[in-house]
Amino acid sequence: MPVMKKKVSIIMGVYNCDTTLKESINSIINQTYENWELIMCDDGSTDRTYEIANEYAKKDKRIKLIQNSKNMGLAKTLNNCLEMSTGDYIMRHDGDDIMSKDRIEKQVQYMDTHECDASGSGAYIFDDLGVWGIRQPPEAPSKSCMILGAPFIHPTLIIKKDILLQDGGYSDNDLTRQRLEDYDL
Repeated sequence: MPVMKKKVSIIMGVYNCDTTLKESINSIINQTYENWELIMCDDGSTDRTYEIANEYAKKDKRIKLIQNSKNMGLAKTLNNCLEMSTGDYIMRHDGDDIMSKDRIEKQVQYMDTHECDASGSGAYIFDDLGVWGIRQPPEAPSKSCMILGAPFIHPTLIIKKDILLQDGGYSDNDLTRQRLEDYDL
């Protein structure tokens, strides 16, 4: 009997990203790994972000959409997604991020074959004109890396859900409301 693939919950806080959201969601839908759910929480967008996300949620049962009653910030929004998640692993993704087509497959395989609670990867930095850089974190972050900055590029993170919950999820305080929830984590 084949081993059941672990479920991945992709959490995405979205806010006013209607120009990039379709491409971002399509990069998830087109993954080689299929046992995932996408949980999006709209944080009070004033553009078409919610409507676009809702179109996708109606078409694919793996996509769940919730909406904050007002803008609450990314940490609270991500925690709302985390509450709805049912996966073994949590992945982060933003409304302007693009996943390589085998990202989930590779990261789940890595997590299943290494003793770690979280991992991340490098990322291409891009804009409307294309890729203009690469950000590559160290393979094994040092203690100084942990003190001087974040050893992970947050939208490349995969973490065991129980570990993230054990840590209390994303801190929602004055510091993290300055878009530093990833550094705090």
